[in-house]
Amino acid sequence: MAPKVVSLTPAVFHLSDAVNEVSRTYGQAPIVPRGPRLAPLIGKVRDGIRAALGCPSHEAVLMTGTGSTAMAAVLGSCLAPDERLLVIRNGAYGDRLVEYATTLRQPLVDMSLPYGQRPNLDEVEQLAAANAFDAVAMVYGGTSTCTLNPVAEVGAIARRYGKKYFVDGVSSLFIEPMDLDGWGVSAVMGSCNKGLHSHPNLTMCLVQGDLLAAMDIALNAQLIPGASKRIMRDWTNGIDSSKRQLKKLVDDLGDVRVNGTDKAARSRARGQRKSILEDIRGILKGKFGEGITARWLNENRIPGEAQINIELERIKIEQMKDK
Repeated sequence: MAPKVVSLTPAVFHLSDAVNEVSRTYGQAPIVPRGPRLAPLIGKVRDGIRAALGCPSHEAVLMTGTGSTAMAAVLGSCLAPDERLLVIRNGAYGDRLVEYATTLRQPLVDMSLPYGQRPNLDEVEQLAAANAFDAVAMVYGGTSTCTLNPVAEVGAIARRYGKKYFVDGVSSLFIEPMDLDGWGVSAVMGSCNKGLHSHPNLTMCLVQGDLLAAMDIALNAQLIPGASKRIMRDWTNGIDSSKRQLKKLVDDLGDVRVNGTDKAARSRARGQRKSILEDIRGILKGKFGEGITARWLNENRIPGEAQINIELERIKIEQMKDK
């Protein structure tokens, strides 16, 4: 049997003449956000998406952003804080699902597989039967591996055990077969840029109406008092804590000297320095690392990732010479 050739549509950077013509026409008489013509237009688009996908029990949610925006929106809005999320990952965007879930501090069950390896459905069913998770997320079309995951089969397991089921359909929505209602998909993360070849700064997700009601999500903008301040406060506190840790680690690094004639003592000292440098690198590559500037690192004499890698290699060479 010949293998199936899968075309996983990449992002569209050159829009068609038809799309560009709409943009030019729109510029002559724009529809403003608070004007009377916007809501009917959005409603027509949402209804069209549902009709095209044949999913009357789902609601289409439109957003500005990328496919990753839809991923973050679904994980951040469709799970209770204590619900355990099983992520079946075998590619780059499965890794991203784990990254987002970790950032959201969602309890995580991580089924990490080699890139491109098909998940073992028996293992998924065993976890479901043992009630090891409350929701499951998986990528449909893996652009990093050119493979399709068994979305329908995992959906059948999720439905059988009453689990929420989230599908990353960014590269497969409107391209590959997708029966949201039949497969028991609670929410699918999509994109207007891939299958629809539309504007690259629009994205969407489709969520079961019952799930929207259960999560008390209304399809209109709502101000949540204090939410933005809390998010920024947590972010600022995390950066400040990381900076304090970095300063202490650098002080500790300065206290460890590699000298003397005792080979064992030198080896222990190098091991301590290596451990401290790896801890520094871990903070810089962690959640709050992007909030720490190169200028701050330089002012506080904290090595950057490149310097750390050079120093670790130097320690390795010195250790080999000692042997």
